[in-house]
Amino acid sequence: MRIKYSSLKSRLFLILYAVAAFSKLQANLWTPYYDNDFVYIGYVAIITLWGIILMITQQKFKITKALKITLLAAGFIFVWGILWTNPTFKSLIYENAIKMLVMILFITLTSFLVDYYDCMKGFLTTSYFVQAGFLISNLFLHVEKKNWMYNIQTIFQSGVKDKLGYGTHANICGLVILITFSIGLLLKGFVNRQHRMIITAINSVLWVMLITTAARMAILCCLLLYIIIYTSRLFQNRQELWIKTVKSSFFVLVAFFVFASIYVEKFYNFFMLVNRYYAVSYYLDLYKASQRWLMGIGYVNFGQLPKVLTAYGFPITFAECTYVDIFVTTGIIGSIWLTTYFAMLIRYTMKSKYLNTPSLKIKMLAILVVVIIAGIAENVGFTDAYWISYAFLTLCMCMIRRTTT
Repeated sequence: MRIKYSSLKSRLFLILYAVAAFSKLQANLWTPYYDNDFVYIGYVAIITLWGIILMITQQKFKITKALKITLLAAGFIFVWGILWTNPTFKSLIYENAIKMLVMILFITLTSFLVDYYDCMKGFLTTSYFVQAGFLISNLFLHVEKKNWMYNIQTIFQSGVKDKLGYGTHANICGLVILITFSIGLLLKGFVNRQHRMIITAINSVLWVMLITTAARMAILCCLLLYIIIYTSRLFQNRQELWIKTVKSSFFVLVAFFVFASIYVEKFYNFFMLVNRYYAVSYYLDLYKASQRWLMGIGYVNFGQLPKVLTAYGFPITFAECTYVDIFVTTGIIGSIWLTTYFAMLIRYTMKSKYLNTPSLKIKMLAILVVVIIAGIAENVGFTDAYWISYAFLTLCMCMIRRTTT
């Protein structure tokens, strides 16, 4: 028997989730308000016990799509984080493996409880207002108009390192705004007209924050998010055609980037435009120097990869690209494994019963496209422990918990 959202237990769960979400969010600041590890690990421990008790008492041990996705992710971390490690960087690899396993527990068990307590609307509401409240509070805490003008003036300049992002790095702030927009657009499909107007007003403030951070990739992805959603109205009677068009365009773009990365010298102008030429070329040279073609140099967190570069005699830099990091750290086999993971994630998410209208289906597709595109110039998805990875993957897993056959 499914428990209703109004129950005390579901509300308690959402309160715990809100505290953990805020705790993880503020950890992305340069100067966090407090040490969040205790709160975050405490939440994971509580929902782990909570989830196990519910599974045992309800005897829910079915092979579901969500379980397949979880096992694929956990299996990846087991192979590259424990079974196949580079002895030179063993401590860095183990540290990353533990961090990512805890992340999987967070995502899997949060989505399990959202499904069990039937509180998808509550989850979206909590996620959106925690994130929006966090961002707007930082707007007031770190409002410096002189920095606004400096940031805006550098919007078309690559390589600017000192842009301020309201207490954190401008690109991190931009990514949090991107995922907040995404959840807000989905939430609009679950609430009444008055609440939709509130979300629109909040999003307007967030647009000001986004533009004044001058986080170019985040601005581009947010614009693309709205373009995909609103141009779909031109295909009112051909929604399936529009969905296929967006999917095809997306795969062409990703294929182009992969091809360009392999032949980085031939696409010098393109990578210089996005300020990624030297970073990408150094990382590919590192991959070649390691001669670990199939399994990569070792599953090291992107923030620790400069230490690996130094060990091989390369200059310190960040690739700031999810897919280059994955390829270099896990090799050909790891790249195929995670490509399969993301393909299954997209496929199962788009079959969610929550997406019961063409509008919601197109919004979810747009979110999948823009977050994965954001990975071209930022670290999202499966290479870090930033909030955007938690929020994005948890949202997808919540969707996958209820899918059509």
